[in-house]
Amino acid sequence: MRRFAFPLLAALGLACAFSGVWLGGLRNEVEIARASERLPRLDDIPFFRCADSFYWISYARTMIDTGNLRVRFTPMDNAPLGRPNYAWASLNAWYLVVLGKVWSVATGIPLRKALLPAAMWSGPILYAFALVTILAIGRLLRNFPAAAIAVLFLGTAPRVYDDFAYAVPGHHGWHDLACFATLVTLAAAIRKKESRGWFAAAGLAAAIAVWIGATQQAFGLAAAGLGALAGMIVSRVAHRERSTASSANGTTADLPTAEAWRAFGVTGGAAAIILYLIEYAPGPFTTRLEVNHPVYAPGFLLGGEFLCRAQRLLFPIAKGRKVNLLIAVASAASLVGIAATLFFGPAEWHAMRQPFMQRVHHEIAEFQPLSPARGLLILGAPIFLVGAAFWRALLGRRTMRDRVALLVCACPTAVAIGLSSVQLRWAGIAGASAAALAAVLFADLGHDRNPAAAGGTNRQSAGRLTSIPLLHAICICLSLGLIAGWSISCNQHDPPRVRAEVIDRLATMEVASILQTDAKTPNPIALFCGQKERQAWINYVTGIRSVGSLYWDNPSGIRDEAEFLATYDEGAAHRIARARGINYVVVTPSGGNVIAYHYMWQGNKSAPRIRETLAYRLAAPTPSPPDWLQLLPRSTPAIRSEDLRVYRVL
Repeated sequence: MRRFAFPLLAALGLACAFSGVWLGGLRNEVEIARASERLPRLDDIPFFRCADSFYWISYARTMIDTGNLRVRFTPMDNAPLGRPNYAWASLNAWYLVVLGKVWSVATGIPLRKALLPAAMWSGPILYAFALVTILAIGRLLRNFPAAAIAVLFLGTAPRVYDDFAYAVPGHHGWHDLACFATLVTLAAAIRKKESRGWFAAAGLAAAIAVWIGATQQAFGLAAAGLGALAGMIVSRVAHRERSTASSANGTTADLPTAEAWRAFGVTGGAAAIILYLIEYAPGPFTTRLEVNHPVYAPGFLLGGEFLCRAQRLLFPIAKGRKVNLLIAVASAASLVGIAATLFFGPAEWHAMRQPFMQRVHHEIAEFQPLSPARGLLILGAPIFLVGAAFWRALLGRRTMRDRVALLVCACPTAVAIGLSSVQLRWAGIAGASAAALAAVLFADLGHDRNPAAAGGTNRQSAGRLTSIPLLHAICICLSLGLIAGWSISCNQHDPPRVRAEVIDRLATMEVASILQTDAKTPNPIALFCGQKERQAWINYVTGIRSVGSLYWDNPSGIRDEAEFLATYDEGAAHRIARARGINYVVVTPSGGNVIAYHYMWQGNKSAPRIRETLAYRLAAPTPSPPDWLQLLPRSTPAIRSEDLRVYRVL
C-alpha cells in the first residue's frame, strides 16, 4: 500500500482543487444561471465576477479585432480621453486569445464569440493544466512525492484556487504559478551539484514573475536571496569542521559552484530586459516601477553576483578573498540603492508613494487585512511549513544543499505570510510559496533519513517508498484539515445571496438600458459611485465610458471622480462634470461608498461635513441633488429593489 500513498495524495490534491473551483464560484454561477433563465436579458454577454475580468476580455477582444499583440490603451475609463494601459503584462490576454481560438475550433463558433465562454473557464483550465503538468514533471524527474505534495498544497490553498476561479479570467493565477515555478526551480538547482542549466531556468522563471507583477514578486525574490545567504551561513557554521578549502573554480564539497548564482543573475537580467522590450518597445518608455522595468535587470545581475561572491567568502577558494569581499560589498550596496529608488525615489515613479493612491488602495477589497479566523484557515498550513523548514534547516542533520534550498523557499513563504496578514492579495502567493517549500521538504522522501544510513536503506527500498515521517504526516493532515474547515465555514450554500446576485445583475442590465435609451449621444459618459463591477460590465457591453476606476495608471480619472463625489463645493463638482463631458451619475444608497470617497479625497472618514458631499446628497434616503442633476424615473423592478439612482447631468 505504501507505493500508493503519494498517488493518493496527488488525487486528493486534484479533488480539493476541483472542489475549490466548484464551491468557490462555479456552484453559485450555475444556480444564478438557473434562476435567471426566465428573466429578460439585454444580450448574451456573461457577468464576470471581477471588474478586472472585463478589462482583460476587452484587451483580448481588441487583439482579435486588430491583430495587435499588445494593447497599450483602453477607452473604458478616464473618459473622454481614455488612458494608457501599463498595469498588466500581456501574457494573460495572449492566453485568453489562444484559448478562444481553441474553443472556436472545437465548437465551430466565431472567434470573437468563442472568447467569452473560453474566458469563463480560463482559470479552471489553467489550474488543471498546471497541476497535471507538475505531476508529469515530477514523474519524469523521478521525484513524484515532491510533485504530489506540491499539488496537494496548491489544491488545498483557498486563495490559490480562488485565483483560478470560474468566471474570473484574471492575472492572479499567473502570479501564483510564476512564484511557485521560480522557487521550486531554484530549489531544484541548489540541490544539484552540476546545475547551471537549472539556475538559468530559475532566472528565466524569476524574470517572467517580475514581468507578470514586479511589485508582488520583488519581495519574494529578495527574500529568496536572503534565504540563500542564510542557508550558506548556517551550513558554514554547522559544518565548520568539514569546511575545507575549495578548488579554484569556487566549488564546495556540498554546494553547486558559486558561479551558478551568476548564471541565475545573468539569465534573469537578460530575460527581464527582453520581456520589457517585448511588452513596451518601441515606447514610450516611462519610469513606472510598479511593473517590469530595466531597473530590475541590474537587480538580477547584482543579486546573482553577490551570492556568488558570498559563497566564495563563506567557503574560501585558494585566493582572491579581498576581491570577493570588495565585489560582494559593492553589489550589496548597489542593491540597497535600487531598493532606495523604489522606496524613496520620486513619487511619480511608483503609485504607492502617493498618499492619495495609498488611500484608494485602502478601499479595495484585496488590499484589506485577513481576519484572525480566516487567516488561520488560509495560512495555518504555510505557517507550520515555515516552522518545520526552519527547524530542519537550523537544527536537523541536513546537507548544505538541503539547508540552502529549504531557506530559499521558507523565507519568501514567511514574507508572504506576513504580508497576507496586512493585505489579502498576498495570500495566493503565500500558498504558492508554501507549495514549493512542501516540495522541497518531501523531495526524495524515501531516502530522507540519516545520511549515514542512506546508502543501505536506499538499496533495500528501491522501487518503493518508506513510511511517511511524523513531521510530513502532520503537514498533510493539517492541509487537509484546514481546507475542510474552510469549506464548511466559508463555502456554505446561500440561496439568499444567489437571489441578491440575480437581482443585482438584472439591475445592472436595466441601468445599461436606461443609459442607452435616454442618451442623446451614441457613447455617453457615466460616473459611478462605487459599483466597479457594474461599471465594467456596462462599459464592456454598451461602450458607455466612465471616469474613475481602481487602477494606478488612471490617477487623473480616480482623482476627478473622488473630488466630484467628496468635495464640499458643488461648483467644483459641476466644473468636473463639464470638463469630463459626464452625462449621467449612477449611485446606490451605500453609506460605505460615501465614506470611502470622502476618505480618498479628504483623508478622513468621520468629518462632520460629510453630509455636504455630493455622494451623500445623492445617496441619502431623501436625496437633495443640485439643480444641474435630474433624477430619472425608476420604472424597472430591479432598480427599485436595489434603490439605484440614475441622475442626468443637465
